[in-house]
This record gives sequence, C-alpha cells and structure tokens, in this order.
Amino acid sequence: MNTIKSILNWIVQRIKDIASRSWENNKIVHQKALKKSENILRLVIAIFILLIFSYSLIPDVPGLGLSFFFAGLMAIYAGYIYKGEHVMGYVLAGVILASVIPSFLPGISDSYKKSDYIGMLVLILFGMFIWYFSSRLKKGEIPDFEEQSTRKRTRKRR
Repeated sequence: MNTIKSILNWIVQRIKDIASRSWENNKIVHQKALKKSENILRLVIAIFILLIFSYSLIPDVPGLGLSFFFAGLMAIYAGYIYKGEHVMGYVLAGVILASVIPSFLPGISDSYKKSDYIGMLVLILFGMFIWYFSSRLKKGEIPDFEEQSTRKRTRKRR
C-alpha cells in the first residue's frame, strides 16, 4: 500500500514540476512579447476571437466548439498568437481538420473485416498525415515537408 502511495506522490510531484516549469516559461514568453504594443493588440484580438467563435460553435457543434476553445486557450497560453495575426485562423482550421479523423474509423474497420489491408493502411496513413497537419496548424504554423536543418543553435543565435 505504501509503494502505491509513494508512486502516486512521485507522479503528482512530477506533474507539479512540469506545470511549474511550463508556467514560468510561458510567463517569460508573454512578458517579452507584451513589450510591443502590436502584441498587446494581438492578445486582445485572439481572446476576442476565441470567445466569439467558441460562443457560436459550442451550442451548434459542441465537440468542435470545445475543441476550438481548448486549442485556442493553449495557443494563447503558449504564446503562439504572437507569431502573427493569422494564428487563430490556423488554430480553427487545425481543429476542423482534426474533427475529420474519427470519420476514418468505420472505413478502417470495414477494410479490416473485408481483408483489404492495403486500403486499411492507406486510411491509417492518411489519418496520421491529417493528424500531423492539424497539430502543426494548432500551433499557428503551416507544415512544411522539407527536411529541416539539424544544426545546433549557438548561444549567439539563441
């Protein structure tokens, strides 16, 4: 019984540490970004867009509305909104795109039952592609499929 309690305490402590580091990092991001007046305006517009779209989507399509609300909150919390004025639109597009993924599940199941393993694999890979694309959009970035440089950043470039 003590081992279970100690494991749970360790897990809770790890979660608290991660949340504390996240809060401190994002506080620094917001402090740096809010020194510019244009970023204050971006923050106000992002909060306004979040509230308006969530308010209109939640009664009509609750799953999509709540998904946009939480993805938008994360974009604001993480400071993605300071990348540009288009970020909340990307977040909305990412949420809509992610809502398409569950529609593949019946097709995957039917393909498996009919022993159409190639069709099943294509649907799974297409779902993973859409998931990757939507996750990048929720961060306010347009995904690119080019190889990125793995060169380490020097202290001067940070």
